[in-house]
Amino acid sequence: MRKTNISVYQSLYDKRGRIGDPCVYCGSPSSTLDHVPPISHIETMSISDALCDFDPALYPACSECNSAFLGAKWFHNMNDRKSFVADCIKKKYKRILNFPKWTDDDLKEMSPEMVDEIRATERLSDDTKKRLEFALIGFVSIK
Repeated sequence: MRKTNISVYQSLYDKRGRIGDPCVYCGSPSSTLDHVPPISHIETMSISDALCDFDPALYPACSECNSAFLGAKWFHNMNDRKSFVADCIKKKYKRILNFPKWTDDDLKEMSPEMVDEIRATERLSDDTKKRLEFALIGFVSIK
């Protein structure tokens, strides 16, 4: 497998946000920029073909969403990419998404440590549900 020289292709990509902006896939703070289309795809095309067929862009993405595409098939539009991320979130966090809500009455006889663990898991469940809801919203371009 040859090593890609990213700098050759970097100039083709229009930057549509920056690290720290919300991830375009799940809404979490981004820590990376996602190349769309992936360099691994665009490097197989001539530059003129790439510019005619695609609108190459760098989108802010959290590392979890960006890495979900490693080894994945090429998705031709952002809505398909968001749908793929939503499926990945559902699979990865299936147990957390089904975590029950506990009432104060349920928790009053438990140790403070156990209550803290349950509340932390509830927060993770709520945050994951928000990410999933965001991922299911259709893509809006940020030019």
